[in-house]
Amino acid sequence: MVSVRAMLTDLLRHCGTTVVVLATTLPLTQNVLADDPYYLVCSGQTSSVLKYDVDGNFLGDFIPSGTAGLQYPNGMAIGPDGVLYLSGYSDATIYRFNLETGDYLGNDLNTGTEFGNVGHLRMRANGELIASSLSNNKVLRYDVEADEFLGSLIVPNPSPHGLLISDDDEVLVASWFGNRVSRYDENTGSFIEVATQGSAPHTMMQWSPATPDQSKFLTLVGDGTVREYDTASGDLLRILINPPFGQRGSEGLGVSIDNTIFWCFVQRNEIREYDATTGEEIRVFADANSGCVSPVMMILVEPDRPRLWVDSDCDGVGGKAKIRWTNATPNGNVALLYGEKRGTMSVPNQFVCPGVQLGLGAQGIRIAFLGKTGDTGERTLITNIPAKYCGGFVQLVDIARCTTSETRKLK
Repeated sequence: MVSVRAMLTDLLRHCGTTVVVLATTLPLTQNVLADDPYYLVCSGQTSSVLKYDVDGNFLGDFIPSGTAGLQYPNGMAIGPDGVLYLSGYSDATIYRFNLETGDYLGNDLNTGTEFGNVGHLRMRANGELIASSLSNNKVLRYDVEADEFLGSLIVPNPSPHGLLISDDDEVLVASWFGNRVSRYDENTGSFIEVATQGSAPHTMMQWSPATPDQSKFLTLVGDGTVREYDTASGDLLRILINPPFGQRGSEGLGVSIDNTIFWCFVQRNEIREYDATTGEEIRVFADANSGCVSPVMMILVEPDRPRLWVDSDCDGVGGKAKIRWTNATPNGNVALLYGEKRGTMSVPNQFVCPGVQLGLGAQGIRIAFLGKTGDTGERTLITNIPAKYCGGFVQLVDIARCTTSETRKLK
């Protein structure tokens, strides 16, 4: 681990930031109360969204059945505006809900003929929302804060469903009836094949929680297995989980706060938890006795976690970046860290927030910015990026809460 002073490098000057040592000069006790994390689960048949704590206790309906005409919800994403975006498969609409209360906000996203059986949703690093449109064989793009439809990508394989966004902002699409995963190449404006699976269609996808560098991804395929693939080559590495019931009837995958895998079984009204490395079952997380009806997919919501958004443009001589964070402690201290690679480094004892696990490796880690956030918990930096930092990663630490944001790549 490098020394504190060795961390204070050129990157600080390029951010135009006053150099302050991140050490015990900042108060170790921040007296900020924590809000517990929870899971939201799309219930297809009831057209509602259910809420569970991390132990699997049912907390009730977060979005009641049929709110605003919602039909068969099966995709969720959290935007930079703090809004929960929810897709309705049967009504070709993307709805907007308050992430804290579940209240319907109106102003739905809908592009008429572009829409058709909306599947899954993902947020890109720059805050752009993408959605799969199964019946139109398209991936739709939105600037949610500007309320602007940005156009669509035409997928070569029928019925695009599952979506992933890579560190390089590439879009990976699983085709339900195309039996393959394709990756969108921004340079050519076309899709290239990544992985195929015979007659077993791919549906839901997740990055493997066992590999923080996105070197492996998981797909749920039509024979009811969860399969692990090499991201670079597209090679099938193994069948991670076999069908536990000898039947299909499964729908979605999720990742827990402990980096385990959740598997939603629609027909059995169950969500089961599995070890991401061994594939062994850990427990039944939720079932019909705990309010679980027709679970389609689920996401983790961490109210105390800051959200980081990066829109960068790097080349061989450097670049520029717009770095924005939201949901941090209002007027609280934050640190933006830079690292050469993703990883699982823990903050050393000589720093504030000791023991907190980062999404960065120890190699080349530096403090890129240290200061106050705004009175709404938001702030935006416009900065130059020296060439040597292009390709690295940034992550925000909310010092008041000792919580961390997503890890984002400078690309």
